[in-house]
Amino acid sequence: MRGPQQLLESCRRCFASLFTDLAIDYRERMGFDHLSIALSVGVQIMVRSDLAGAGVIFTLDPETGFPDVIVVSAAWGLGETVVSGQVDPDEYTVFKPSLKDPSLNPLIDVRVGSKKCKTVYAETGLTRTVETPPHQRTQRVFRDDETRTLAQWAARWTPSARTVSSPFAPRWWTGRSRASTASR
Repeated sequence: MRGPQQLLESCRRCFASLFTDLAIDYRERMGFDHLSIALSVGVQIMVRSDLAGAGVIFTLDPETGFPDVIVVSAAWGLGETVVSGQVDPDEYTVFKPSLKDPSLNPLIDVRVGSKKCKTVYAETGLTRTVETPPHQRTQRVFRDDETRTLAQWAARWTPSARTVSSPFAPRWWTGRSRASTASR
């Protein structure tokens, strides 16, 4: 979206979603007071999808459940292609115990995916899926140091560092045009 009018309209739609038939029915069934609920709308400046990579971090091995690794899945552009399974992303496996020692390289496996497509912004303010240029398909989305930084952030979110006892799979992006890796 672009401009204050589109922003305000989007915020109105978010707040109005509290009063759809489905939302009202749910609150009735669960016994919630309709006027004691809260909703916030987060607004952020979007990344340059032509200069960015995005994906998902798993705080354990998503296939085996092994808890001592962090698995980072990444592709060029916005994260929709990774999350929806449209693309074969890069996959970085990091050994959590090695993150504690800066002299060790915690990266134990890197698999470069084909990354045949990516999601980028369209001129209309929406997104579109395009073919990934050949040079990006064979290029890793992250260097070792960037992968380590993402894994360190994810390690802070693991069950031992939080009160929640379930695995966590945050979505994230990075911007190549920035001096340092950014997330959230």
